[in-house]
Amino acid sequence: MTGVPHSAQAYAATYRQALADAEVLVVPLAAAQFNWKPAPDRWSVAECLDHLLRVGESYLPVLADAVAKAERTAPPPFRYGFAGRLFIRSMSPNSALKLPTAPAMRPTASSFEKEETLAAFRTMNERFVAICEDAEGRDLTRARVSSPFLKLLRFQVGALLEALAVHELRHLAQARRVTEAPGFPAA
Repeated sequence: MTGVPHSAQAYAATYRQALADAEVLVVPLAAAQFNWKPAPDRWSVAECLDHLLRVGESYLPVLADAVAKAERTAPPPFRYGFAGRLFIRSMSPNSALKLPTAPAMRPTASSFEKEETLAAFRTMNERFVAICEDAEGRDLTRARVSSPFLKLLRFQVGALLEALAVHELRHLAQARRVTEAPGFPAA
């Protein structure tokens, strides 16, 4: 997404793509495949989705509130400051920067129910799409939100919507690599 026009429509399209990618990846997996870890210190497909759920669900309320309050004056494309652009770039699937996962964002268990997890991911992404649709025509550069994980960290709403969308693509690519790892169980 980095390098393309920054707009609420583009963000919504990325959340839709992430959901489609997740469904293509997860639906054919058996429970053992969904929860299989390539190594003790690496995440399973399930843990990748759980991480995305923990992060996304934490940001949804603050984003929905900020978008609802944002002025309806600014047409895209949006321009973000250095910190916003760096944050987006660091979350992208092709980023070489590996940030440590804060404890509050780590997977909550080692085994997950596939249908329940995928349904929660679907619901979350539908909510992100709805927020993006509501954001159309609003100023996503002046509206800001604090991180639910670190209150001192503030983001431009648009930069955060974009960063969270590419963050999903990043971890779905990680989940796809799990299914390609040596030792991945046969169905």
